[in-house]
Amino acid sequence: MAPNDEQNLDVETVVRLREDLDRFMQSSSLTVARDIVAANPSLLGSHVADYLSEAIKRLRQLGHVDTAQSCEFRLGLLRTFRELGVQEGFFELAINDLVRTQTPEDQRQVLSQYPDC
Repeated sequence: MAPNDEQNLDVETVVRLREDLDRFMQSSSLTVARDIVAANPSLLGSHVADYLSEAIKRLRQLGHVDTAQSCEFRLGLLRTFRELGVQEGFFELAINDLVRTQTPEDQRQVLSQYPDC
């Protein structure tokens, strides 16, 4: 987050936001990512999106393409959750992934990633 954004928040909020963003970025599943965002809707703020966009740009400049792509994926999740709502966005992601499946095995794999659907 940009320093100016942090100045508008109390210290406890900033610490929690940073911790939750770190947990979100390292989450092992989309369900865990969804639950982290649901517990801290501040992750859907423009300051977090701006921070991630800048990080992606810097990572690409440094040649860390895989990490940049991972950040882009997570930023996309946040944008979907912000646009549709956390739970509705989660369902939208599941539907989009199911539409792209070609075999029953692919469908089982996708459904295992979305156990709440």
